[in-house]
Amino acid sequence: MEGNNEQKMLAEQQFLNREYNISHPTYDSELAFYTAVSEGNIELLEELYSENSFYDKERGVLSVDAVRNSRYHLIVSVSLICRFCIEKGLDEQKAYGLSDVYIRKADETSTIGQLSKLHRKVAFEFANEMILLKKSNTIPKNLRIALDYIYDHLNEKIDILDIADYVAISESQLRRDFKKYLSMTPSAFINHKKIEYAQNRLVYSDISYVDLANDLGFASHSHFIKIFKQYAGMTPAEYRNKKYRKHFIDG
Repeated sequence: MEGNNEQKMLAEQQFLNREYNISHPTYDSELAFYTAVSEGNIELLEELYSENSFYDKERGVLSVDAVRNSRYHLIVSVSLICRFCIEKGLDEQKAYGLSDVYIRKADETSTIGQLSKLHRKVAFEFANEMILLKKSNTIPKNLRIALDYIYDHLNEKIDILDIADYVAISESQLRRDFKKYLSMTPSAFINHKKIEYAQNRLVYSDISYVDLANDLGFASHSHFIKIFKQYAGMTPAEYRNKKYRKHFIDG
């Protein structure tokens, strides 16, 4: 009986597809998109997005509500992007973490235009992660361990000597490796990553500037503002005023 109901629903869906001239993207076009993301092919992604909207009539109908339909398609796409990238070597926890973040954002988004922008954002963020992954494969093991230490301690005051001790190399060697492979000092890299994290919190949360400075291990609120302005070109308050949940309003 249950099987008959499913067959009936399938027949009805096929009728609607014919009636409204709804088709699905070809397997090859879908594969081209997910491969472009997982290979970090930014140029091809730009070309694909310039030619097509993700939410066009070829996507099929998963819900009679247009916004919900778009949201379902985005969630499916994010899940596939995540798995394609994991297969190409992206760390599982990082991939699933990004996937969870964007699915939650999709749940909070209320227009097709906003969902379309969100889909583009997730595609390019994963693609950039894959570019970084390719670069990291050329980085020596000692430096990769140092980078992992930094990522794990972003919410603390990070001392260069502590990193060197953790990796079991000299401080001078650590500095040489950063300069050779990342073209920056350890301190510059640490501040860059802290400010990247701060920018995300300023856009997607209501955290106060003082609490954010404390969370990131800055000695003082004023020092946080100074470093933030150095890297972002504006103060935390100016950045939040410009960027705060802007993608939820646009579109």
